[in-house]
Amino acid sequence: MDAEKKVLTPIEVAEQLGVNRKTVYTMLQQNLLPHVRCGDKYLIGRVAFEKWLEGNQAKAGAGNSAA
Repeated sequence: MDAEKKVLTPIEVAEQLGVNRKTVYTMLQQNLLPHVRCGDKYLIGRVAFEKWLEGNQAKAGAGNSAA
């Protein structure tokens, strides 16, 4: 079995982002994070989350360029 999990829980995502878990649940309900629903649970693919995070970091960095 892989050392790294392939899916993350909302609580794990909240820890990685340094935000409250309620914030992550709100983002999931608004489809702002890539995820799948499995019954009443949200699962976030690690690779999709990392790509989402990189994309948002790039967008944030683009706004900080000096004129």
